[in-house]
Amino acid sequence: MKKRKGKLEEWVKQQDWNFIILAFASTFSALILLLVNIQIISKLEGSGAALLANIINALALIVFLLPPTIYKYVKYLQAKAIEDNFPTFLRNIVEGLRSGMDLNKAVIYASRSHYGKLDEYVKGLVVELSWGVPFNKAMARFAEKTKNPLIKRVIATVLEAYRSGGNLADVLESVTQSTFEIDRIKKERKASIHGQMVQGYFIFIIFIAVMIGMKKFLIPALSTSGGDSQSLTINTELYNQLFTHLGVIQGIFSGLVIGKLAEGKISAGFRHSIIMSLIAYITLTVI
Repeated sequence: MKKRKGKLEEWVKQQDWNFIILAFASTFSALILLLVNIQIISKLEGSGAALLANIINALALIVFLLPPTIYKYVKYLQAKAIEDNFPTFLRNIVEGLRSGMDLNKAVIYASRSHYGKLDEYVKGLVVELSWGVPFNKAMARFAEKTKNPLIKRVIATVLEAYRSGGNLADVLESVTQSTFEIDRIKKERKASIHGQMVQGYFIFIIFIAVMIGMKKFLIPALSTSGGDSQSLTINTELYNQLFTHLGVIQGIFSGLVIGKLAEGKISAGFRHSIIMSLIAYITLTVI
C-alpha cells in the first residue's frame, strides 16, 4: 500500500499541472464557443450567419490550440537553452578541478560565468554547497530542479563516479565531450531532416488540394449523376464539414510528426500543428 502511495505521489510530482490546467481551460473555452455556435448562431438565417459561424469555429480552434501550443513551445525553448549551456558549465568545472581546486570551489568558480536560463539553477547549487549540503545531494537536487532528462542522466553518471571514488575530472571531461557530441548530432539531424519537413508540408498541401477537388467537383457530380429523375440525394453540407474536419485532424497530427522528426520532441511540433490546422480550416471553409 505504501509502495503504491509512493508511486502515486511521484507521478503527481512529475506532472506539469500548469499545462494541464491551461489545456483544460482552453478546451472548456473552445467547447463554450462551439456550444454558442450550435445553440444560437446555427438558428440564425442569412449568409452573414454562416460567415459568423465559420469565424466562431476558427476562433474555437485557435482557443483550443494556441495557448497550450505557446506554453509548450516556450517550455521547449527554455529546456533547449538549459541543455545547450550545460556542457559549458561542466567544462568550466573541469577547468577548476584541473587547476587544483577541490570540487566545491570548482563549482563556485564555474558559477562565475553566465549560462543563460541555467544560471538560476547554478546559483541554487552554489547556495546549497556554501551552506554545507553534501555535494551528491546538492547535485541531485540541481538535476531534479532542471527537469531535463539529459542533465539527469549526466548528473547520475557523475554522482556514480563520485561515490566510487574515481577521477572526477576525467569523468566530467568525458561526459562533457559526450554531451557536446549529442548536441552536434541533434543539430546535424535537424539540418538533414529539413528536407523531410518541407516534404511533410508539401504532402499536406496535396492532401488539402485533394479535399478541395472532392468538395468542388466529385460531390456535386455524384449528386447530379443519373439524370434529374434519378439524382442521388447527397447532403453536400455534411460532406463539406467532414472534409474540413479531416483537414484539421490531418494538420494537427502532421505537425506533431514533423516536430518529432525534426527536433526529437512532440512538443516541438505544436507550432506546426496549429499552422497546418488553421490553413486547413480556413482553406476548406473559404473555397
